[in-house]
Amino acid sequence: MNSIMNGFINSYLSAVKDYLKYKKEFSQIKKNLEQEKEKLQNYEEYDTIYKFVSIFLDSLPITEKIVEMLKMRKEK
Repeated sequence: MNSIMNGFINSYLSAVKDYLKYKKEFSQIKKNLEQEKEKLQNYEEYDTIYKFVSIFLDSLPITEKIVEMLKMRKEK
């Protein structure tokens, strides 16, 4: 069972490693979308992109907490 758990932990950590390194970039994208809303909101995909970026950023604290918990588990 330990090898299954370790495999899951390693797979998850590997998958989210790239995801987490774009935090600053997505924060900047959201800021730019908000600052340029007047110009951009008439584009068909503005709302979709804005919602996607917002959800991504809103989910990061949860993802970071999961990573922290899994790393502690992995160290045992």
